[in-house]
Amino acid sequence: MKLKLSELVRHQPIDKVRVHSLDMSLYRVTAEMKSREYWLTEEDGQPLSRHSLMEIRELLEPVAMRSLVLCHRSAYDEMIGHPPKGDNLLEVTLGENLYPPLRVLS
Repeated sequence: MKLKLSELVRHQPIDKVRVHSLDMSLYRVTAEMKSREYWLTEEDGQPLSRHSLMEIRELLEPVAMRSLVLCHRSAYDEMIGHPPKGDNLLEVTLGENLYPPLRVLS
């Protein structure tokens, strides 16, 4: 199912937002609410996609969510000629701070 980014704020707080890493620098977003998953779209219905994880996080900044994760499916088994062993999904929790403070070493 699809949901426009502008409509997402009406469903706050969102249970889980997944940022899917699809290719070298291509990210798309799903939102899980009440055990249903929705692909986020632009206003014209096209899939919401960006070439930067930071751009995605900036778009989602006004949205209240319980969990924000980065998802990546590994094709390692396939690349080395082995049959897939399972889902190969890696989920990494993204921190709350969009711009964490820099540590400058002197």
